[in-house]
Amino acid sequence: MAQMHEQKSRAVENAVRVLEQNPSIADLKSCAAGGGGVDCIAVRPSLSVPQSAESRSLRVAKVSHLPTIERKVALLIGIGEYEGSIPKLASPVKDVQEIGRLYREQLGYEVRMLPNADKAAIIRELNRLILESGSNDSVTVMYAGHGHLVEKTQRGYWIPAKASADDPRQWISNNDIAKALENIPAKQIMLVSDSCYSGTLAREAKIDKAEVLPNSQQVLARRSVTVLTSGGDEPVPDQGRDGHSVFAWHFMQQLKNVTDVSNGVNVFEQLSEDVKADIPQTPQYGAGITSGHQRGGDYLFEVRRYD
Repeated sequence: MAQMHEQKSRAVENAVRVLEQNPSIADLKSCAAGGGGVDCIAVRPSLSVPQSAESRSLRVAKVSHLPTIERKVALLIGIGEYEGSIPKLASPVKDVQEIGRLYREQLGYEVRMLPNADKAAIIRELNRLILESGSNDSVTVMYAGHGHLVEKTQRGYWIPAKASADDPRQWISNNDIAKALENIPAKQIMLVSDSCYSGTLAREAKIDKAEVLPNSQQVLARRSVTVLTSGGDEPVPDQGRDGHSVFAWHFMQQLKNVTDVSNGVNVFEQLSEDVKADIPQTPQYGAGITSGHQRGGDYLFEVRRYD
């Protein structure tokens, strides 16, 4: 782990110097109202006229424990192929493929996979979530790949495929990730980040288990934007168990353990214990306050199946 971290840090030295001088060089502007694309973050649509279930062609679930959730979508991004001197990663694509299978088969999500995607492809799909989601939807966005923290500015970034080690404009800033989450209309949103220094995404506030409302319908009445990360402000290892990262492997075990409905904070507590028992790594679970998380909310994992 230490060797790969050192190799990556050396590789991106030029990009880091650029970001130290101009921390917002990777940031995107907001799109024009109603627009999307690959070079801007879409603006949250008006919710004054909610879309009907019929107009969105929603499927009828055979098994559902939270029927007020209308649609479930998971966008899973795994980056292992890098160019130039940025070291390749073995597990991210395999991790998101297996996690995607569990999201689809057990939890009933529509799964959108982005293996080895560049910045344009990732932004396009985030904008699609912003423009297509409804307020009663449940959305997960997961990223597995290289991340980097610029120590001088304390700003974090994802490094997607085709990104340059010298020019960080093709990196994705935590600021834009938070902006995208803010603009997704769904009340249930979880960001899962399995990358080095991913804990910077969960810095705003921790989810206090004592404050989470006891009734699922009360939780669903709140807007919940939660962030689950593989570690804190430290490097994390690429592989650990059965070719998966340690975090991804234990996350899969927790997803398999959901039998009806499980609060995100409960899933996190067991996941964190299991990861820390394996390696010196501390997962984090935070609230996206600037993205609209409301006190008392939490992400709900629900078993749902279709014919």
